[in-house]
Amino acid sequence: MLKDMKFFAWEKTVKKRIIGVLCMVICACLLMTGCGLWKLNQDRYLSRTVATVDDDIVVTKEDLLTTYNQYAATLINNYKYTNEKAIEYCIDLLINKKIMLKKAKEIYPNLTDKELSKCWKDTYDTMNEILADYESAVKVDWDIKDDDKKEDTAGSTDSSSSSSAYKAYEKKAKLVQNADGVWEIQTIPEEDELADVEIIEGGADKFLTTYRVVTREDVSKEALKRYIKALKKNEEGRTFKGENAYSDDSVLNRAINRVYTQIEESYYLSKLKKYLVKDTSVSVEQILNAYKEKLISAYTKYGVGSGDFGTDILNSAENMYYVPEDAQGKFFYVSHFLVKFNTEEQAKVDDLKEQMNQGYITQSEYDMAVEAIVAGMKATVYDEDGNATDEKVLVKDVLSSLNAEMAGKSQQEKTEIFRQYLYKYNEDTALNNKEYSYVVGDEKSNMVESFTKAARKLHRPNADNQEVLGKVGDISGIVPSDYGVHILMYCGEVENLFDINSTNANEFELKNADIKTLDDTLLNVCNNKTIFDKLYDQVFSDNYSVFESAYLQSLKQGSTIKIYKKAYKDLLG
Repeated sequence: MLKDMKFFAWEKTVKKRIIGVLCMVICACLLMTGCGLWKLNQDRYLSRTVATVDDDIVVTKEDLLTTYNQYAATLINNYKYTNEKAIEYCIDLLINKKIMLKKAKEIYPNLTDKELSKCWKDTYDTMNEILADYESAVKVDWDIKDDDKKEDTAGSTDSSSSSSAYKAYEKKAKLVQNADGVWEIQTIPEEDELADVEIIEGGADKFLTTYRVVTREDVSKEALKRYIKALKKNEEGRTFKGENAYSDDSVLNRAINRVYTQIEESYYLSKLKKYLVKDTSVSVEQILNAYKEKLISAYTKYGVGSGDFGTDILNSAENMYYVPEDAQGKFFYVSHFLVKFNTEEQAKVDDLKEQMNQGYITQSEYDMAVEAIVAGMKATVYDEDGNATDEKVLVKDVLSSLNAEMAGKSQQEKTEIFRQYLYKYNEDTALNNKEYSYVVGDEKSNMVESFTKAARKLHRPNADNQEVLGKVGDISGIVPSDYGVHILMYCGEVENLFDINSTNANEFELKNADIKTLDDTLLNVCNNKTIFDKLYDQVFSDNYSVFESAYLQSLKQGSTIKIYKKAYKDLLG
């Protein structure tokens, strides 16, 4: 599977990757030290040719070390690559990237002013992110607390300075019916990412004077000082020409230019991908076949096989496309938002639990004491960007407001209201923007006891009639746990969309009209992504990968590729 990892992955999370790239020389230093090679001239060492493509593409030792430091740990630890195989993979990835980069620059020889501005803007943003990390270290060393982490009136530290903002799924395609009533797929054009880009003056020398973010003069100054010191340390053994080549400004400008180069290359690759994507399409039949394949696979595992559906569904709803007969009606989805105890509240709860465990107080006394704590709990309000504000609201008032807003609303309206509250108050960020909600079973659960009990009551609210089910959008009261307090929403049962049991699995077929069912079924009622969306992305990616590989091979056709193993033999140990 990993052998098919594409070079376009280089451009997906460019800022995070760039930060890692800037640590390349450190890692290179470590590698060379371990091999006893640090004494060698770094310029000569890093400029060694590892591979060539014809006469115009060169992969250097520095390129290899950069890529190796990005991928090797994953390749070796997760995919059991040998060190040598990991190095070969990185070399192959570099060759492919450089070939495609060359082609991209042939198609687009010059970037527009807006494109250049975007690249420089991303560069400046990345540099500010790097310096922000240094500032955080300075604040720790100097015992400086951020405003949003200062102790509140209860003497606690606000433990969650930021939450994840809601990110609606951006649909790539939609269903339309033709004149005959047959469903077809229509691609949705991407928004112009350059529409809001302002023309700015680019250049490494502009960072300090114009684009550097200074949060607090003394802290920002010290952070910059430490960063430049690290850069100089990394450049030990390197030779640079020009007047003042080793000054603070020169060292910083070289780092900025390295970042810019990486971002510009990633942008070129993204342009090439958009150029190639237009030749990739997805049909309704392909989506239906993909779903059928997953359905039959799950049926084989859980319907006629020995797969443990209960354990698997509780661990992850991913790829759970079939519910066996003995599990139907027994598992359901719930969403929630969590308000954590502050430091003082947590200490009180922990003390009460210890007293109960030691037999000093009863369960009922413990519950009453916790209820008293909960009555005074306040929830931090998060803005639309997921940042904590100074506003705090009593949890009981949050629940009252939620109930009032949901009164008389439809199921869909209730779920949309709950989503707003979730991203406004939630401190369980593991749930935010996830494809699936949590799953709880009537008999099995991975959640804490109080959460599980409240969830099951939402599923079957009538104790005297277990056949009565809750409705999507029903919410719980305030549910205390060891982590804080929860407010839950019922999201429906885990159920089959299609009946595969009434026919031979090998004869099971989906019709054109069934694509609408996939498009109407949300993965998570608190988000907007459907089963159709998920399958479309998967099928499109598979189709594009095939096309991309063929395109790359066509570019390689007739080229002479040489690998110089002696240039990296010191890394094989």
